[in-house]
Parts: sequence; C-alpha cells; structure tokens
Amino acid sequence: MVFGSASIVLFGTYDAAVHLRVAVLRDGLRASGHNVVELNVPLGQSTADRIEATRSAKGALGLALSLTRSWLRLIALRVKHRGRPDAVVVGYLGHFDIHLARLLYPRSTIVLDHMVGLADTAKDRKTGSGGVQRLLALLDKWAASAADIIVVDTDEHIAVVSAEHRGKCVVVPVGADDRWFDAAEALTQPDPLATPMTVGFAGLFTPLQGTPTIGEAIGLLADRDDISFTMVGTGQDHAATVAAASANNHVQWVDWIAPADLPAETGRHHVALGIFGTGPKAERVVPHKVFQALAVGAAVITSDTAPQRRALEDAASLCPPGDAAALAAAIALLADDRSQLADLRAASTERSAEFRPDRCVAALAHQLAPHQQGVPVHHPRQPALALNAWLRWDLVQPLVAAVPPGKVLEIGPGKGAIAARLTDMGHDYTGAEMADVTRTSTATLLAARGATARMVASTDDLDPTEQFDLVCAFEVIEHIEDDAAALTAWASMVAPGGTLVISTPADPDRFGAADEAAGHFRRYPAEVLAQLARDAGLSDVTVRHYGSGLGDVLEMGRNFILGRRLRKARQAGDGPELRERTEASSSMLQPPESAGAVTKWLTAPARHWQRKRPTKGPGLVLVGRKSAS
Repeated sequence: MVFGSASIVLFGTYDAAVHLRVAVLRDGLRASGHNVVELNVPLGQSTADRIEATRSAKGALGLALSLTRSWLRLIALRVKHRGRPDAVVVGYLGHFDIHLARLLYPRSTIVLDHMVGLADTAKDRKTGSGGVQRLLALLDKWAASAADIIVVDTDEHIAVVSAEHRGKCVVVPVGADDRWFDAAEALTQPDPLATPMTVGFAGLFTPLQGTPTIGEAIGLLADRDDISFTMVGTGQDHAATVAAASANNHVQWVDWIAPADLPAETGRHHVALGIFGTGPKAERVVPHKVFQALAVGAAVITSDTAPQRRALEDAASLCPPGDAAALAAAIALLADDRSQLADLRAASTERSAEFRPDRCVAALAHQLAPHQQGVPVHHPRQPALALNAWLRWDLVQPLVAAVPPGKVLEIGPGKGAIAARLTDMGHDYTGAEMADVTRTSTATLLAARGATARMVASTDDLDPTEQFDLVCAFEVIEHIEDDAAALTAWASMVAPGGTLVISTPADPDRFGAADEAAGHFRRYPAEVLAQLARDAGLSDVTVRHYGSGLGDVLEMGRNFILGRRLRKARQAGDGPELRERTEASSSMLQPPESAGAVTKWLTAPARHWQRKRPTKGPGLVLVGRKSAS
C-alpha cells in the first residue's frame, strides 16, 4: 500500500532493539514508500526508570543528565541533517523528546508515538503516590499538546489521551517488525503431533501481563506430562508466578534471551501465551507478543478483551482475564486435540498478514499524505477563553470528556471556543446560534480546523426526532423567559443514555448590572436549577458552583464596567433592546486570540482553588442524564 514519497525523520532517544514498536513504524513507513531517516541517540532508560525518576531527586538528576547527553548529540545530528522534513515521528517513549523535536523542526508536522502513557503505566504497575501519578499525567498531557498527530495502538487507548487532544489520534496496531516475519520463513515449524506440546511465554512479568494467572494455570496442569512450559523474563510479578507454578516440574525458567533470538524462541513452541491481566490497561491493549506469535505461526492463547477479540477474530483462543482455570483448560484442549492445534496455527499465520508493518501504519501514512504536496497538517491552536470561561471549562471539560465521541449539540456556541474543543474531542458537532455574526464566525472557525460540523439558527431548524449523545448550553438558559419549556425541549433532544451539560449564573441575590447588560432574566439557586432538570425528565442530576475567588472578583469588575455603560446609555436614551443585548453577550469582554495562553495560565491557581469549594462561586454547572431505558 503506497501513498507516495514523504520525507520523514524518525527522531528521539528510543531504543528500537528494545522498543520494537519503533521498528514497526520505521519498517512500515519505508514499505509505504516514504523516505525515512533516523536521528536516534538511545537514552538507556526503561519505562520503569523514567517513572522512578519522578520519585526521588537522585532519579530525576540521573534522568536529566542522561537526557542532556542524548539531546546534545541529537542537536548535533540535526545540524548535520539540515532541511525541513515533511514530518517528524518521535519514537516511544517520547514524552520529553517531542518538545525538543518541536523546537528543532518548527515547520514540520510532529507525530508522537503515544503507545504507552506514563500515568497509565504507573497506575497499572501500582508504582508512585497520587502526587507522582498526577505529575505523570501532566507529562502525558504536555506531550500530547506538543503533537500534531498522536499515534495510539487501539481505539480504546484514545480514551486515555487528554480529551482536548483526541481529535489528533490515529490508531496504528503495534504489530510485529520485519525481523519476525523474516524469521518465520527460516523456522522449522514444530510437529503438531509431537509430545510434549510446548508452551512459551516471554515478558517483563508486569501486572498487565497477568503472569501469576499463567503460573496458577501451570500449577493446575502439573499432572500433564504431555505439556511443557518455558517462561522467559523477570520482573515485578516473577516471584508470585514461580510460586503459583511450583507444583509443576515441566517448567523451564529463563531470565533473559537476546532480542535477536526471540523470534526463533517463540517460533519453536506449539503455543504462545499473550496477556491475562485484569487491570484497565490490560483491557485496552493488544501486546507485541501476540502479534509476534502470529508472525512466527504459533497458536495464540490470550485474554478475551474487546481490542484482542477485534484484532484476532478466530486466529486465537481467548480466555477471560485473570481466569487460571479457563487458561489451563484452553491449553489442555489444544494438547488433547492436535487437529485443533494445527488449525489454530494455520489461522495464526493467515491472520498475521494483516499486521505486517506496512499494513499497521496504513492509517498513519494516510494522515501524512498531505505532506507529499508540501502542505503541513498542524492542528490549529484552540481558541482563547476568557478568564471566567476557563473557570467554567475546568468543571465542564471532565464532564464532556466522559462522553465517548458521538453526536453533540451546543446551544448558543457564541464565537465557537467551546465548539472547537468539542470537535477536537472527536464529536460530530451541531451548533444552534441565533446571532448571524457569531454563527458565521463559528462555522468559519470549525471549517478551518477541518471539523465535521453544521450550524443552524435555532433548534427549531433541526429534525424534531433527531437526538444527540451530548447536549450543551453554556450561559444560555438565563436569557430565556420560559426556562422550564426550554430545558424540557433540550432534554428531549438527549438520546437515551446521553448527557446534558449546562452552565448559568448562580444566586438571585447576585443579579446586577452585568446580568442586565447581557439580557438575563434571572439567576438560579442550585436546588431550583436541579429541580428544573429533573422536571424535564433527566436523572442523576448534579449541580456544582464554579468561580469561587477569582470569579467573584471578575463579576464585581463586570458589574462596575457594565453598570457605567448602562447608566450612560440610559442618560442618552439609547439602550439596546433585549435581543440585541442577548446576541452581544456572546462576545462581551472576550480576550483576543493572542491572549489564549495568558488567560489559561493566569487562571491556573484559581482553578485549583475553586475545585475545593464546590458550593461557592458566582456560576453553576449542571449535568444530567437521560435514562437508557
């Protein structure tokens, strides 16, 4: 599958001999017709080393020194290899390297291989305190923000990426690199009828791999002289695995095998074992070892999870995660029925063709296709938010991020700052905006970002039977005289199981000049707003305040400034009509686009402050859901 020739730099401190994912990207992009140059200085630190570096000053210093040495050499390589490539692919683990790549290649599209999130890995391995995991999550988010394209390995992994960056994601299965397919051609396949049937596993004995489950299954098969096992590797769960398998004398434990010898080692076994962990990460991945086993024609037994079921179809035997008895039964079945073993091995070989490097990277090669015409595909920067909007978005973002990409309706999107963020999350967007100017500006903004979107003047312009997975209305309901009818209409457009999120000013006693200037009919007590939502047919309704502290100060300022404007307008006998005030409110006191980063960082302490005060502040955010039944 050839998409034409693009100039690509594979960049970073990765080690392709250890991190085989990088080799798949390299081999696949070359096979797809691209010109790939590697600028690589291995860092010499594993994923565990990098996580450990966040837990101690000594570890952080060691990482910093190693990173500095490698980066100096990478900079020297960049000076030597001048010119602007179409794209720069930052290899796994590239959480730090991507920022250097962005600096060295400011006009190229930057691709981040985000196969492993640091926070996700630390949580899976149960390492690091809550503070460490929050730091790692921040590093994950910073890395994603620096990328134009984010490569993940399964659809399920997209949900782990920060919500505002999910629209950048492209799925590339980890696959197996060319060495494995080349080795398969030279291997002498084991006789399916030979006894004992041999079962192999090679890994790092991490919780994701579920090796204690494998050990327990081996123990359950202790009386089977016709089945032997080889377990290669060491790691966190090694001791527990050995203990669980101790009753079985037909096990060979091997601490280490050179990466170059792994294809032959895996291929000499009748059966190769995948992963059996029960954690969230194990539910999202299809590991290297499964694709590699397919490449050398071994029969695969692995856990029955959505991504593995989708990838493998009938080319593997699938067991419930963490179920040692089911795993033992699956192994015994293949030992007892050698024709089924032979069929599974044949299916494995046939299925492996789908995961050769060029097939794996096809989606990425398609994403990079515009570069062949010299047109970079940088994702535009998200529009600026006002200070108060940042406070509101701090509550709203996790609520909308919890909704999988689908159909979203935003009522009153204004200039489209939130619309852009919703489309970046992968939603199919519809906006209903009555003001002609702002409706046009939002449509223009979204079109420039390549978003799937439509704009209408009113929800009355929509098919009355159409429903949405997410319906949003931020600072809208206070502008509507019959608020109960409006909320009921919005709730009717929420699909079964869907979500409605709205925001509005809080507390009637706060009604002031800013409310009058914006055309508000009212402000709401939290309990009144919640009851309106329940009366509209929503369930699981929760309401929280936002803006405690900075929001209070901003409201005082708005009341002062807009109060003076209103007094002058009245004195001149020239006050705007209610509709005009409502339409103008969407752009009232909005910052220029150049101030987006400034307003974000200025509000950072205030956003942290308000999270601890959910019952205080001048604004409300409500979330409710439509029953799935």
